[in-house]
Amino acid sequence: MSAWLVKRVFHAIVTFTIAAVLMFVLMRLAPGDPIMRADQQPIPPAEAERLRALYGLDQPISQQLITFVSGIIRGDLGISIEHKRPVTALLAATSSPWLLQPTETGTGERTIHGATAAG
Repeated sequence: MSAWLVKRVFHAIVTFTIAAVLMFVLMRLAPGDPIMRADQQPIPPAEAERLRALYGLDQPISQQLITFVSGIIRGDLGISIEHKRPVTALLAATSSPWLLQPTETGTGERTIHGATAAG
């Protein structure tokens, strides 16, 4: 059972890493500058540079990727450029807790039953 569990955890880590990198690349391939897209009115160049530094968009792409993935691992999804609020707070405000609870409970139960059945 332990070999099976190690294999499953390894596959989960690989899948998560591929999904995170793919999401990061797709966001960077979107046309235009995220700072300029967020606001409908023109932003002065000095303000745009300040916002790029605030959101880490002035860092090298490799550093942005490391920051992005480590933030996801910590549960820190950053600050929404459009709403100027933490993304986790926005998700919590728009998600119903009782819709998520059965999923979490069911997933935990299925994991326990699956692990005991495999062993």
